[in-house]
Amino acid sequence: MVRLALVGYVITSQLIAQHPLHGMLAAYDREIAALRSTQSVTGLHDPAASASNSATAMRTDAAVAAANVDAIGSRDATANRARERAAAAAVLRSRHAPERSFATFTSQLATETNANLRAYSGSLSERTERAYIARAQQLREKESTLAFDLERQNAGKRLVLRLKLAELHLTSARRANLQARLAALDVAERRAVDAMRARDAAELAAYRSELASAAAVGAGDMNRQLRAAAGANYAILQKVFNEDAGAAGAFPLPSQLASFTNGYAARRAAQTTSSDMRSVTADVTLRLARLGAVDAQSQRDVAAQLQALETSRAMLYRTIIGQIQSAAAAVARDRHLATVHLTSAAPKRGVDLTKAVAARVASHDLHS
Repeated sequence: MVRLALVGYVITSQLIAQHPLHGMLAAYDREIAALRSTQSVTGLHDPAASASNSATAMRTDAAVAAANVDAIGSRDATANRARERAAAAAVLRSRHAPERSFATFTSQLATETNANLRAYSGSLSERTERAYIARAQQLREKESTLAFDLERQNAGKRLVLRLKLAELHLTSARRANLQARLAALDVAERRAVDAMRARDAAELAAYRSELASAAAVGAGDMNRQLRAAAGANYAILQKVFNEDAGAAGAFPLPSQLASFTNGYAARRAAQTTSSDMRSVTADVTLRLARLGAVDAQSQRDVAAQLQALETSRAMLYRTIIGQIQSAAAAVARDRHLATVHLTSAAPKRGVDLTKAVAARVASHDLHS
């Protein structure tokens, strides 16, 4: 009679779950998952690219706004000269109806002065709002960077504490102490970020006040300049209409009009506004570029840490499998089995050695 050689088997997943080092393996998995989650934080997808896109959009918007301001300044200067020439010609033509012509010119002067003030105020408001939005975005990016850096800085400490918490035979006091230290890390990170947010909120409020004050000063200066120019123009017109028709040739109207034209500062103000907008845009763009570089380096650091954790996890897994194989071979020899297989499910034939191998691994009797 021929005796068939018996074959044993073990369920690998059950032995890994019961292995003394399984807690450490699970801790590696949690840390790897946590680090991977930082690579796809909601609202921070590819911050480097977002910063670059924001900088490009800001440069484009600022260039368009600056061009519009330049165009307004140039257009206003040309239109003012044309209106002055037309007004001078109309004065000469309207000597037969001085009262009606004077009222018309006065109304036109007030309308044009108010229109210039509205246009300048609008450009100031646009410049102020864009500067405020740029500063707010810069501060939000800085807060996000701090939160990410703190999380990455404390990743090693969290890993050590969680590995210690994974031990099976911790006393209640020891476990409470480890959990308190882990919670303290979270509290410290939140406090640091909250403190920065409070400082940034105060800075943003102060910056808003500075922008508003600067805009008010600029609007006041322009208002005084335009009102002064309008008053000078009004005086010229009044003098012209009060002059006797025979004295019209002796009145120095061209020199008076030239003096009035030089009193307008709208074009110079437009040039100053355009220059300031370009300067602010260049500063914010540089800061966004720096934030993008910081994020790119952070991403590289996270990738390197992930690779190190995955390598350590793979080595630990191979160690566990090696111990299981060694224990399974020893049990198979003790029971005089021909061979033993590591499998994921129980086969139809064979001797189940899973419990025996688990007990041997737990007792660390792997070399007898």
